[in-house]
Amino acid sequence: MAAPWESIAAPAVCATTLLLIPYLSSRRPDYLEPVYIFSVTYWYLYFGKPVIRIAQGQDFIYGGENVLLACSIAAVGLLCFYVGYYSRVSRHLAALFPLMSHPSDSARVRRCALAFVALGSTALWVYMSSSGGWRQFWSKPHGYGGVAGFSSYISQASELMLVGFYLMYMDSVAAKKNWQTFLLSALVAVPGVLVYSVLWSRRTNIIWVSIVIYVVLHLRRARRPTLCSLGILVVFIACSVLLALAVRPHLHLSATTADFQSISFLDSTRNLSQRGDEFDSYLAVISLYPLEIEYDYFGLLLHMPLHPIPRALWPDKPPLFTPSWDTFLFASGIAPGASESILGELYMQWGTGAVLGGMFVCGILWRGFYDYLRRCPRAPFMQLFYAVALGNFASFIAQGSVSAITKWLPFTLPGVVIGYWLCKTPAGECALIRARCLCRPRLAARL
Repeated sequence: MAAPWESIAAPAVCATTLLLIPYLSSRRPDYLEPVYIFSVTYWYLYFGKPVIRIAQGQDFIYGGENVLLACSIAAVGLLCFYVGYYSRVSRHLAALFPLMSHPSDSARVRRCALAFVALGSTALWVYMSSSGGWRQFWSKPHGYGGVAGFSSYISQASELMLVGFYLMYMDSVAAKKNWQTFLLSALVAVPGVLVYSVLWSRRTNIIWVSIVIYVVLHLRRARRPTLCSLGILVVFIACSVLLALAVRPHLHLSATTADFQSISFLDSTRNLSQRGDEFDSYLAVISLYPLEIEYDYFGLLLHMPLHPIPRALWPDKPPLFTPSWDTFLFASGIAPGASESILGELYMQWGTGAVLGGMFVCGILWRGFYDYLRRCPRAPFMQLFYAVALGNFASFIAQGSVSAITKWLPFTLPGVVIGYWLCKTPAGECALIRARCLCRPRLAARL
């Protein structure tokens, strides 16, 4: 059997070379394109993590002899992503969707944002009340005080608090800076950002909020981000996630001062690559499917259309995750709650063929978001829709497409679209505004 460094060297070098493709394909890179943040995160997950693990002298939970195969498939998968991303398929698909280009009234946007925050806060309160009250809910770290098997339509509806914050932030970026605007934005941020993301220590939400703030700020001000600013964003996200991982075991009502004093932030850097992480799950999938566990043959994706149906209407609805996932956890020794990542999810369906085809489709999907924005890049709701879609990249890569889609739907992205239809200025009012702004013929000729 080859030494660990010999197993990973060749595919890691190939993947590192592939990272140069986005920079070579454009004279002036636009770092708001999904390809940049996607490819770097992809490289870290499938090559950076095993390199760190090998450098630390640690082993893998299951299937360490298949590191070369796993990393080789990941390198080819990244190439397939590029092929789909730079194809022209996404342009035709983006052209099929209607634009959100009508102007919107600031007062309507703020009222809509407050309504979303109120709905999301009510859903969170109902969830905590059904868990025995907010004291019981926050009696355990990371919000584990909530009841298991609770209706996702109530618990997930709390994401509307984030939608309200995004709408308020989009409006405040272009608004005049005064204490009323700052105070209102801060109040809207409390339930969604402070409670639902930071206090709950949801890593994906922290990443999501950070990217939305960054992208909307640059798009609204028509500025291209520099490589330096993108690096600062990455460092900020990494530090925020590590901080959340360090303190979240003690963010509950039973915590004591001694618990917080015992926190070692330096030890939290071990979370950059640890046993049982996404690469371990992906490596175990490569090792177990199909020799010991049969492929799912896209059963996981076929169950997706059933997810929106409430169990109140269909009590015997099949579970979202297929039974082979439980078998996989038992056979691999991976702890429950692990994430198989996008490649692990695809490989479970039909092996290498599903990985190659799935990554090609992923390239089309992420380029499609960007092509949709380019059809009307100055429209505020087009910018917000793109930022919210892009911010979910961490769930898409680390947790898999199913987890990402269930977070996009049914509240977050539809909430942005509904906000646009509620806040847009009617066509009649737009025509009246244009008529009032018309210059006199002689003055227009001089201009």
